Amino acid sequence: MTLKRLISLTMVAILIVFTIICIVLLAGGGLFGGRRDGHMYLHYYNGLIGADHREYSQRLPLFERDGGLTESATRATNRARLLSINRTGFTNPGHTFVGWYFNGVRITDGRVPAELTISMGKVVVVAHWQANTYSITFNSDRPGVANPAPLNVTFGTATPSLPVLPPVAGWIFQGWFTARNGGGFQYGTAAGTPMGPTLTPTFTRTSNLQLHAHWIVDPATTPRNVTVNISNTGTSAGAAAAGNTITSTHTTTMIAGQTFTVTANPVAGWQVAAVWSLTNVTQTAGGTGATRTFQVTGTGNVTVSVVFAPDPATTPRNVTVNISNTGTSAGAATAGNTITSTHTTTMTLGQTFTVTATHVAGWRVAATWSLTNATQTAGGTGATRTFQVTGTGNVTVSVAFFALPTDAISVTSQRIGHGVGSGPFAPELWHAVRYDQDVRLFLANFDIYQGRVFSHFTINGVVHAIPASGVLVIRLHGPTTIIAFYN
Repeated sequence: MTLKRLISLTMVAILIVFTIICIVLLAGGGLFGGRRDGHMYLHYYNGLIGADHREYSQRLPLFERDGGLTESATRATNRARLLSINRTGFTNPGHTFVGWYFNGVRITDGRVPAELTISMGKVVVVAHWQANTYSITFNSDRPGVANPAPLNVTFGTATPSLPVLPPVAGWIFQGWFTARNGGGFQYGTAAGTPMGPTLTPTFTRTSNLQLHAHWIVDPATTPRNVTVNISNTGTSAGAAAAGNTITSTHTTTMIAGQTFTVTANPVAGWQVAAVWSLTNVTQTAGGTGATRTFQVTGTGNVTVSVVFAPDPATTPRNVTVNISNTGTSAGAATAGNTITSTHTTTMTLGQTFTVTATHVAGWRVAATWSLTNATQTAGGTGATRTFQVTGTGNVTVSVAFFALPTDAISVTSQRIGHGVGSGPFAPELWHAVRYDQDVRLFLANFDIYQGRVFSHFTINGVVHAIPASGVLVIRLHGPTTIIAFYN
């Protein structure tokens, strides 16, 4: 290649490089200076972990040295613009804004990274924050009880346990509140657990907090009025007027835990009820007896109302003995059946009386009578029965009769034995037998039959022997089967 051609190629290369440089400069970037349109483009965001990380963009006009200012003037102007970056939209409760950082270096009035003093294409700055510290102060609100030391708590850290105040004679600590006497909101408990509307296990308040101790009167040391009386309601109505009395070891005022004994003294015709009326007191001994021991409990005044009740053993009851007019006894009195009784108009618990029922023809005394507050003690199902007054109310004995059926009773008879025929015997006896009628069987009629000796009868399955008189009397109360057995 000739020298002339080499020179020509070199000139072309230089021209190309110059052209590229011009294009770059005209585009506003310069070789080292960034954009040349007189503006800086800032992109900034919140740098705190867990806080707002949205990115905001702001177009910030900046002066350039090329605009005729000196380098120092350009730095000062740009520094002022950087420090006034708009933080609208950046919120971080419980924290204080520290400043903007670029590449880990804080932008302050006296320290601005050199890179930010000249025009650049895009700049990223970061907002830095510092968690605030708040105080919790305490007021014991009780003379002689010192206020606990304040607590200084940093936002976002664990909430400390609240202090527990020492006991005060006659008072019980109930916790911390935002107002005196338990007003406002409660924070924590007497055990010191951090709780409340905004006082959570992680401290998230954004202001100082003042708390007041709340106290209540200690019931264990508070005197209560004690009253012991005779109840004037229920079964005890009129008990005091009847002469019943009570004695007690209580004093006019007593405190929780103290005990006293009450004795009830009933007069004739009265007894001590099992249950008494109690308020703010617990029975500790005596069961349902007349003398009982009590202990003061609860939080208010104490009342023991002793209950008496009429003694059923001495309380007169009205006694009625009649003929039942229902069921099988309907019409029994009209038919002429009668009763007699040894009872009196009024009787007391445990007394006895006897009732005798007398029936007319065609009627009989029923096995079961109707009883109220009376118990049968003798007589079984017979016509004469004895009763004792029981229960707690008036006494009634209703005697029951029943009319005899008028239809003939069905009777089946049979002979059974070795070599003895199985036909009926004495069929002439059975064709007109009525309910409750007596039938006589004579041994002489059965002693020997077809060479066999009579053994016994069964009547409806029950064995009957011929008595010494030689006559067996049978009273029939319904369909009957009679069998004569022979050996």
